[in-house]
Amino acid sequence: VNWASKQAQAKAIEAIKDFRATGMSSHKGSVAAVSFNGGRSSALDDAVDAAVHKGMHVAIPAGDDDKDACNYSPAAAELAVTVGASTLSDERAHFSNHGRCVDVFAPGLNILSTWIGSNNAVNTASGTITASSHTAGLLAYLLSIQVSATLNPDISKTADNLMVSNWDPTGAIMAILPSWMTAFIPASPIEQSMPASASSESFYNADGTLDVTQFGGITPAQLKAALLDISSRDMLSDLPPETANLLVFNNATNA
Repeated sequence: VNWASKQAQAKAIEAIKDFRATGMSSHKGSVAAVSFNGGRSSALDDAVDAAVHKGMHVAIPAGDDDKDACNYSPAAAELAVTVGASTLSDERAHFSNHGRCVDVFAPGLNILSTWIGSNNAVNTASGTITASSHTAGLLAYLLSIQVSATLNPDISKTADNLMVSNWDPTGAIMAILPSWMTAFIPASPIEQSMPASASSESFYNADGTLDVTQFGGITPAQLKAALLDISSRDMLSDLPPETANLLVFNNATNA
């Protein structure tokens, strides 16, 4: 988790630098699908929350024991998206963990997938890992089309969302010049009027979160809120108390 978080931070910081120099970046953000779960570990929960805190979008399986997901890690991590498994008939899969630590449900029973052994190998698998994998893919897709914090596909908002208030054309030119030459070029009026946080090597907010808005990104908290908002409500049956009735999508696969 720590390694992935560091890689995500490095890519985000490079994107911020690109934005500052050119006013654009192809980087949208980093998504991780956690493929393990176990007994409660505050250290593991904290590690996942720290990764999200630094800008990584994380989907986590709720666990497959038909028990309270809050007793499992990293399912209990507060900032990630914890995913339970649903069936084709919109029921909670009989094995899926549940409870207030589960954020959403996604397809997780009898899922046809690629497999090992040959280039054409397939297998049918079940589990909340398959559900969280579906959700991680959806998070990545939403990042790819993201135009606003609520994912409103209004093209008119795209330009505003991708504008960087501290982009300086002079800075873009300076970025491609050798350092010995830029040392003799005075700062532009735009650079002089920039806030200190924009012109310095500052990539983080005051609370320690990575400021992904500096490259036009959306925060994990914003994307999680948007995902919950666009999920289908009250579609699932066989839900224990204190379990969110939210379904990201239904999936039918022709074998």
